[in-house]
Amino acid sequence: MDIKDIYEVWDRFEKSSLSELKLSLGGDNLELKKAMEVISTEDKSGKTKQQVITRNDFTEENESNEANSDYKEIKAPFVGTFYRSASPEAKPYVAVGDVVKKGDILGIIEAMKIMNELAAPFSGKIVEIRAEDGKMIEYNQVLFLLEETDV
Repeated sequence: MDIKDIYEVWDRFEKSSLSELKLSLGGDNLELKKAMEVISTEDKSGKTKQQVITRNDFTEENESNEANSDYKEIKAPFVGTFYRSASPEAKPYVAVGDVVKKGDILGIIEAMKIMNELAAPFSGKIVEIRAEDGKMIEYNQVLFLLEETDV
């Protein structure tokens, strides 16, 4: 594993919702952890509540604001589980760098045991995939960044 690989893993880890990652390739070992802060509050009954805050809780909004204005966001139309492919063994519908046409399938969102295809609302080039395969997504969460094209 060279330094470029380490930076790539680190970058993807920072953008993920993971709090810890251990990776072993060949004889190389890499362990990454995100700083976590515990906030304790006391309600009227005197019960203490604790909430764990990760760095991602604070940076998620800033990341979408930093997005290049030339890129268009494709957001989740509803809450569900996001899948990049039709089945675990199938290849993903799209990857970063792919050019898609309006109506092409970008992924699937499972909600209430119904599989809903997410279609591209316009033609463009996939610049970034922000949703993780098999993870819960929220309403209006940015799933993809596309550079609009006239394909």
